[in-house]
Amino acid sequence: MKRFLLYLFMIFFLGGCSALTHFTLHYDEEITISPGLGIGIPYTSATPSFPTNTAIPFQNNNTNKDLLEGCRLSSMRAELLTPDGYDFSFLNTIEVFLSAPLMAEVKIAFANDIPETIGTELVFSMTNEELVEYIKQDNLIIRITTTQDKITTQEVKAQLYMSFFVDANILGM
Repeated sequence: MKRFLLYLFMIFFLGGCSALTHFTLHYDEEITISPGLGIGIPYTSATPSFPTNTAIPFQNNNTNKDLLEGCRLSSMRAELLTPDGYDFSFLNTIEVFLSAPLMAEVKIAFANDIPETIGTELVFSMTNEELVEYIKQDNLIIRITTTQDKITTQEVKAQLYMSFFVDANILGM
């Protein structure tokens, strides 16, 4: 009887459970917002593709891309870089899209009704999209769409800080 209970214990607790690890991937990308001469007209710009560089974080967390269970954007913010004297108050809305080669584009973050008092840092709302298939790719592309409520005559550059929360199975478990 004891042997039977031990056997059930091993099957239930060791065989039926997979160990998960959780970690965060961080990416910083520069974006450019084109000058807008029309108020309320959407403008689009994209970043060049950037590498995901996930091999080291996967190795540090004892996993690999084949063992990923889930990935979601956990935070995103932008800091204005240039021109001096500007802030994000010229924007009415901004949407951020993610894509990868041969994959559909998905909206991952946005900010609506941006206040006049915003300053030089903008915190985004996230869409809660499942991004596990994107983070498995070697390269990603960010595209932004903005509408402005003030006329701008210069390109605006900002640094985009993104954090992705990852769930993955552990190698050998």
